[in-house]
Amino acid sequence: MSSWRDTLFVWRGELVVLGALLEEGEEDVGSSSEKGASYKWRGYWVGVDAANAAACSMPRPYRFGASEADGEFVAALAGAPIPCVEPILASSSKYTLDGDQWHDDDSHEIVVSQHSDVDGARLVAASGYNEFGHFVSVGSLEGGVLCLARRYLEKRDERCVMRAQQVLNVAAASGAVGGEAPWRTAAKMMGAALQPRKRARGGASEQPATAGSGGNEVKGRGRPPKSADGRRQRERGEGGTYK
Repeated sequence: MSSWRDTLFVWRGELVVLGALLEEGEEDVGSSSEKGASYKWRGYWVGVDAANAAACSMPRPYRFGASEADGEFVAALAGAPIPCVEPILASSSKYTLDGDQWHDDDSHEIVVSQHSDVDGARLVAASGYNEFGHFVSVGSLEGGVLCLARRYLEKRDERCVMRAQQVLNVAAASGAVGGEAPWRTAAKMMGAALQPRKRARGGASEQPATAGSGGNEVKGRGRPPKSADGRRQRERGEGGTYK
């Protein structure tokens, strides 16, 4: 049976460095590459029906436009310079559903790989939670454009407790690198199939269900329920683009 969690929400937008973060009374004598930096990430998101992340190609460029995207997003980020060992924390991260209705992420942290491919693309991962549940993301930073595909998780999923660095490590171990649609290589990490948490008192963990297939862009599909308690079960979505 399909679920709105079968949808990957692809966020894509420009990541702009706003400047170095200074302690009170500190002079700005260094660059943002030498100290903590502040960033702004803004763009659009597209929902892709893809229970199996390996089947989810990058949405076509025209989908990441104001008239074709499923919504928009904006995030204010602060933390370590890119590339970073410590995660970049989103001091605010919000996105639209159904037009102008904005929703906030309660927690959203992002980490960028220290390694890049020959084209300068870096693998990126994220984790966090909001009113619709916990999520993990995998994507890429290339040429100042950050793209992340977000997967929402069931409460019993072991990925709910993963930090962004753990998501990055698992994605990298699967062979994912920066570039177009790295979530396809990190298919297990980004799949909709439940990955149950281990039992509290010994015993082997349950076997995850088999992930479905997908990968078709369907505008307006896969939207999370209107409320966190699921009183209204109509599905809705979120993801991103760039402008």
